[in-house]
Amino acid sequence: MEDLGSLGLHDQLLSARTELTCCKAKVTELSGVVRKLDRENLELREEVERLRGENEGVKALLLKQSGLPPPPPFTSSLPPITSKTLTLLSSIPSPHTPNGLCVYQPNNKPHIFSGGVEGGLYKMYPGLYNPDGSKLPSSTESIILLHTFQSPIINILSNSENIYVALMDGNVFKFEGEWKVLIKFKKFCVCMEFMGDDLFLSSRSGELRIVKPNGDIIRKNFKDGIECCTVSNEKIYIYTTGVYVKVLNEEGEEIESLSLNEREFDEHQSFRIMYMSVNPDSSLLALSTNTSRILLIDLKTSKIIQNLYGHTSNDYFNARSFWDPSGSLIVASGEEGIMVWEREGEVKQQICLKGKVRDLKGGEGGVSVTWDGFLKVWGWV
Repeated sequence: MEDLGSLGLHDQLLSARTELTCCKAKVTELSGVVRKLDRENLELREEVERLRGENEGVKALLLKQSGLPPPPPFTSSLPPITSKTLTLLSSIPSPHTPNGLCVYQPNNKPHIFSGGVEGGLYKMYPGLYNPDGSKLPSSTESIILLHTFQSPIINILSNSENIYVALMDGNVFKFEGEWKVLIKFKKFCVCMEFMGDDLFLSSRSGELRIVKPNGDIIRKNFKDGIECCTVSNEKIYIYTTGVYVKVLNEEGEEIESLSLNEREFDEHQSFRIMYMSVNPDSSLLALSTNTSRILLIDLKTSKIIQNLYGHTSNDYFNARSFWDPSGSLIVASGEEGIMVWEREGEVKQQICLKGKVRDLKGGEGGVSVTWDGFLKVWGWV
């Protein structure tokens, strides 16, 4: 019996060794595939750079042959490029699963509103934590649960008077002594911003609402839905689908369209817009795409003046961006973390973070939310 038992164990050991050998061979094979893909990726990047150079040469030649003067350089009323860098000031351990939302409100006591997948709305004070996430000695209560909703929170907006919360189920709540439904969308809210004294909201289902101070609501609908939008200088910028960004006035009427192609007659598009932000003097519109590319549009000429590369994004990424207060730097999220570009297109900083960035909001500095369980507060130093 013992011999039979030993023989069985021996067979099992041989079988395990055979499987291990097969696994090692598979790993070696896959490593070869990865190295081959890396080489092909490098070759493709080099080819892209070569084609960009050729494109610039062709553009210069056509311009010379046309006899037209070269286009004037982009000018802005903003200060020159700042030498400051984006620096981590505080890391707040998140009490929930962050779902891509946070609002930084600079005042006498800066604070953050954060919500998550579980529906909890929290108020946090970043000045009570160190950059490594440790709490400062003698700190008071720094994370306060305000309310728990029955659906994941996807957006928060706040000022000195009101706080608004948008949920995944399409409901938008306003706090008036108690939480009340302000608007019910068919799909979730993709944008919620103040536009002067008005409140601007839009949903993925294409519903646009402008809430006036007296309670009146302007209603517009876009049959193709709304991917993303933003407001600036009493104008609304909306991307639905296709090759144009629609520009609306404060009453929701379309007044202009911005082409996403350098040649306006070109109706082909190989990307879609996932997020947009306008710089402080309303002269530049940044459009984050699903193809690791950010377009900068000069709003004075309605032309694309710059393409920003260096980060990674795709259809499933939560693209976000904001501008520094001087308008000379743009900050955007990528798969690797956070990138900072000068408005002329040069990469200024690359900040690697643990966990994918779920949201990125600006202000005097900025706040990022990642899956690593921390809300990180940034400042320009």
